[in-house]
Amino acid sequence: MIFDKAVFPRDKICGDALSGKVMPVFRKLDPALIDHLAIDKEHFIGSYGIKFAAPNGKSIDIPFNKDLGSLKTPPGFISKRIDFDNFMVGQIDKSVADFRQGHELVAIRKQGETNILSIKYGEEIYEVETPLVIASEGDRSVISKTYSGFGMEPDHYCGGIRAYYSGVTLGFSLYLMVVLMLERECFHPPLARRKSI
Repeated sequence: MIFDKAVFPRDKICGDALSGKVMPVFRKLDPALIDHLAIDKEHFIGSYGIKFAAPNGKSIDIPFNKDLGSLKTPPGFISKRIDFDNFMVGQIDKSVADFRQGHELVAIRKQGETNILSIKYGEEIYEVETPLVIASEGDRSVISKTYSGFGMEPDHYCGGIRAYYSGVTLGFSLYLMVVLMLERECFHPPLARRKSI
């Protein structure tokens, strides 16, 4: 069973870039995934590297791959989370996984070797028993807080702000861009439909 409190398609902050490190993972899962990204130019734009820009205006470009002529598809991609996550959810094999959208994990407890999950759907809360739980809840993880006492660490926490702009043409490249600021970084990838963050 897979539970997600969201109902797809849904947007999410950060993660618009699929760097060159993602493509080998996709190749292992299913090489056709990369072909789909390369073909769907409305939702995915090829990315060829990363640009680091400093406040003084200087920058450096670091390519994902130096031998671009050998590539059949871009070494990375950029996509809005609403599009990429919806694409990935569409890859779930429903004969293998019961995917429940709009079902939120609100509590978890151990009973012997069994995990008992309390799941909220609408106004109803129901329980699911399972020997194994794999969590990907992020920094507000019910499972991490319950089982390990993990909480947000202010000294090691970074928040993000994202905005989309139309009509951005000057300096547009197919590189991800990280703008180095005083004590923080601003992640700035160009996006499909010629919009930038």
